[in-house]
Amino acid sequence: MVRKRQTSILGLVTLLSLTGYSCSLPFFDKNGDFGWSGGGAGKANQANSARLSGVINLGEGCKAGYFQIKLYGLFEGGSNQVEAQSDQNGRFNIVAPPGQYMIQVQKDGCGTKETIELEESTEHMIALSVSEIRPMVRMGDPEARLPASVLVPFGKR
Repeated sequence: MVRKRQTSILGLVTLLSLTGYSCSLPFFDKNGDFGWSGGGAGKANQANSARLSGVINLGEGCKAGYFQIKLYGLFEGGSNQVEAQSDQNGRFNIVAPPGQYMIQVQKDGCGTKETIELEESTEHMIALSVSEIRPMVRMGDPEARLPASVLVPFGKR
């Protein structure tokens, strides 16, 4: 009986000491900062994020409503993508990592695309003008071919 208690107490002491040791080790998130990737580091990253607020101005043929807004990261931030929706009046607020983005706004055949650069820990304001998106119309016969003189390059003689 005494031996079983000593074994269980020894096991408990060992478990507590291992737990204490493992909690004292520093953990690094993907940016190399101290912290848990889902805990305190998330708050720190949000503090460094850029804020984008704006309004959508309606062009001819576009109606007010909830526009879909997408930010697509460019260059180094190519994997970043943020989506949001405007309110009924066309106002929106977005929090995103700093970097260069293409912003796309669209709803019911109206939209626009622009590029924007968001800086760290900064609030940006933008006004986007949307217009009716018209499909491209091809002129002439789609089966027509270019004359051979256009297709064959000719050099110096």
